[in-house]
Amino acid sequence: MRSVGASGCSPNPAAPNASSVNSTTAERGPARNNGEMPFWGRNKSDAEKAADDQLKAVTREYEDRVKTAENGLRDSRRYHEDLVKQARRAVDDARRARDQAIKEAQRAHAELLNPGNGRKIVQFGEFTLFDNLIKTPSGTGPVLKADAAVDSAGVIAGNAQLVRAITIGKLSERGNTKETWFALETTQTVDVFELPPDDVVKARHFAAELRLAAKRAQNAVESGERWLREAEEAVANAEQDMTAINAAEAALAAITADPSHAQRTQGWEAAVAAARADSGAVEAAKGNLAAVRAQEATPS
Repeated sequence: MRSVGASGCSPNPAAPNASSVNSTTAERGPARNNGEMPFWGRNKSDAEKAADDQLKAVTREYEDRVKTAENGLRDSRRYHEDLVKQARRAVDDARRARDQAIKEAQRAHAELLNPGNGRKIVQFGEFTLFDNLIKTPSGTGPVLKADAAVDSAGVIAGNAQLVRAITIGKLSERGNTKETWFALETTQTVDVFELPPDDVVKARHFAAELRLAAKRAQNAVESGERWLREAEEAVANAEQDMTAINAAEAALAAITADPSHAQRTQGWEAAVAAARADSGAVEAAKGNLAAVRAQEATPS
């Protein structure tokens, strides 16, 4: 394992500095010509092995202390970063929830203003009844104030509450015949025609469903002002409701302003600096090894 200096960077063993090179050269000394093996070619003595082992041990201890401090610093910073991320995510979630609430309230309000066709209730030939409108061969009209009748021409024409003058005129031309007729009126359309016997039951069912739908439409109109007012209030309340956002933003501000996080990080930074600087044992072991080697290299 490589030793770590005060800067925190591991020295490069392949590129020693000039002082270490000079020191090593001095330790080795010039090669002798008396046939004795040079220092670096001999086996290590017991004293040198012991000094080398001691250097390796204190170096490992030093690097472990530095690594422990660096891990503590890293975890401290990561913990604070995670807290900030979670708090910011909570703020974003609160804002999205508010936006969604506003959209839902606006959608409900728009549906009251423009209800559209509504659900399909029943179909009879070319007539299709929806919650809010009727499609007929003569066009499309609202369900509100619409009505239909299935009876003889004379009976239908005699009921002025069901039909307008144009329908009365059409049916009056037929007299009191026994044929069954179907008359449907909206504020925008009029449809009158004679029914085949097989369609009478279906026509009566369609007319009954139309009267029920028209009654619901009238009730909706009577309640419409209240519903519309409530929908408008719901939109305003959703737009003004900042409770969750304010709480999330306050939590984020508290985390970022909490001095304990900075103090904890600063404490670990100081621990890292102290661990890196505490290399006295390593330097002493290096000096001891150098002295042993120098002594081994000195001729007796």
